[in-house]
Amino acid sequence: MTDEERTNIFMMKHKKRIKNIEIAKALNRTPGLISSFFNGRTAMSKQKQEELVKFVENYPEYAIFKVQVNNSK
Repeated sequence: MTDEERTNIFMMKHKKRIKNIEIAKALNRTPGLISSFFNGRTAMSKQKQEELVKFVENYPEYAIFKVQVNNSK
């Protein structure tokens, strides 16, 4: 995986507010490995990378909207 691809997955993870510990639990990895991978300090096997990408891409994204409520009596 290139640095650009890793950065794109990281940004998607950040946008979806996925924590490293969530990824680690789902993929049976350590949070440290996930963090080190995203920081470019360690490599992962191709299979582990594919599992990570699939998890992040398929993770649901939520949006919260602020709506004014009319408090008329």
